[in-house]
Amino acid sequence: MNEAEGNFIKFILRKKVSTRQLQTDRFPPKVTLHKKSIMKYQVFVDSIAGSQPPLQLSVYLNALWYDAKGDWHEAHSMIDHLHDETACWVHGYLHRKEGDFANADYWYRKAGKQSPAISLQEEWDIIVKELL
Repeated sequence: MNEAEGNFIKFILRKKVSTRQLQTDRFPPKVTLHKKSIMKYQVFVDSIAGSQPPLQLSVYLNALWYDAKGDWHEAHSMIDHLHDETACWVHGYLHRKEGDFANADYWYRKAGKQSPAISLQEEWDIIVKELL
């Protein structure tokens, strides 16, 4: 089992997901930590109008998808236990959006970045484009 699969299982257990729910599209069979996706930016953005994220997104893009849907807590729960640079970048963005700037600065430093002097939407766009 790789790290992404382990994190997916932890997510399922934390949410108390039933076996029946696992067979639906809401829970794709594999959530990956891969940074790059074959999806185009506009397709990703258009998917936000739907009720479920596209299948086979990285955990980072899943978190950003839920953030764009207005579910900050779901986005944060997907990323808060990861500590690689990309996760730290997304984590920093989420805390900046929350208004917890000291915490955001901590996560940006862990990601090797500085808190950006751009809008949250601009930063979201940059992160998504980098990860797609």
